[in-house]
Amino acid sequence: MASEGVGARPVVRTTRVALGVGAFLVFLAGSQLFVLTERTDHWFAWTIKVPLTAAFLGAFYWTAIPLAALSATRRTWAEARVGVPGVFVFLVLTLATTLLHLSLFHLHSDDSVARGAAWLWLVIYAGDPALVAVAWVLQSRIRGVDPPGRP
Repeated sequence: MASEGVGARPVVRTTRVALGVGAFLVFLAGSQLFVLTERTDHWFAWTIKVPLTAAFLGAFYWTAIPLAALSATRRTWAEARVGVPGVFVFLVLTLATTLLHLSLFHLHSDDSVARGAAWLWLVIYAGDPALVAVAWVLQSRIRGVDPPGRP
């Protein structure tokens, strides 16, 4: 058998960093949206006029925290990989949506906090898909086997 003597593929540092940073960033976005629902004009990258919409988006971001954080702490790739494809697709689609609606962002706002949030959003969604893609490629090159799934 080809896999004899080869252990389970470990999670590489780049993957841990990508997942850990992702967990932190979705916590921040969720906080801005869920807690500061009526002040997205000041605290977020663009203005969301309906507070319930902001809260819904914030809750959505917060639901990603356990997946990213737990995946970042797993020892084997088989345990950590569950969220990576979905996270990558989400990042790419969010970047595309951002670029399509760039005029709605506070990139040129007089409010420095809102402008900073908009530029931070753009930098994150421009860079994070590349970071996740690099981590995924590096991870796929690690020797080892993926043990069968557990219930």
